[in-house]
Amino acid sequence: MTPPPEAVSPLLQFGSYFDLALADPDDGGAPQQAADLIDRAQHLRYEVYCREFGFEREEDCPGQRERDEYDARSLHCLLMHHASHHDAGTVRLVLSDPGRPQAPMPFVAHCGASLFTDHPAHPSRLAPELCCEVSRLAVASTFRKRFGENESPIGQIDGIDISAPELRTYPLISLALFVAATRLVAACGCLHAYAIMEPRLARRLAAAGLKFERIGNDVEYHGRRAAFYIHLDTALAATAALPGMSAMYEYALARLDPQIPPARRRT
Repeated sequence: MTPPPEAVSPLLQFGSYFDLALADPDDGGAPQQAADLIDRAQHLRYEVYCREFGFEREEDCPGQRERDEYDARSLHCLLMHHASHHDAGTVRLVLSDPGRPQAPMPFVAHCGASLFTDHPAHPSRLAPELCCEVSRLAVASTFRKRFGENESPIGQIDGIDISAPELRTYPLISLALFVAATRLVAACGCLHAYAIMEPRLARRLAAAGLKFERIGNDVEYHGRRAAFYIHLDTALAATAALPGMSAMYEYALARLDPQIPPARRRT
């Protein structure tokens, strides 16, 4: 007998409600499609970082797009909601620059002085081509709120019939984006992944098995933040440890791998 939807783990249901799209700014096969997806990701980042939280200034986001110099060497992932066709979240994976392999990652620019210089994962100790950064994760406010929390709790998707089982998947969006980023790290042949995040987000990810290691002191960067690190093997082991996490990783693999340009793939 098939279990009722409410009895199925939200992790296992996630792919039924959301889809993943990938954009590479260097994709010569479908440049306009990639440009359109990146534009949508930058607009979502603007809505979250600039308009909602005020992390970025309006004058620094022309055209209602939050962008920076790292976008050109990043893979951009967009999570889309099936029922509404709205963008629910985005994350990017910043890769090393082949033309400038010593060019720093964003976390070095923002947290470099706070890093533990004797830590084995300090970026100066690792080959740049094996390093990457999970960056610019943003979840649309619509999907971060539950019914009844605000005057318009379901925002742009007001009027769409959303079932209780589907609503239970919303808190997993940030986790799904990290799992998607993990798949991209592996596909691009990187071993070392960094991220700037709130310590409480690191604790939430650790509870799900993605145990990022702190590699620096707290800094004031849009609130209290710190630099964190995870080895690819640790991340992959976490996705394999729980059936639900494994299912989400397989979902990310199935959706993203066909979209990764061959030039980005490395063993």
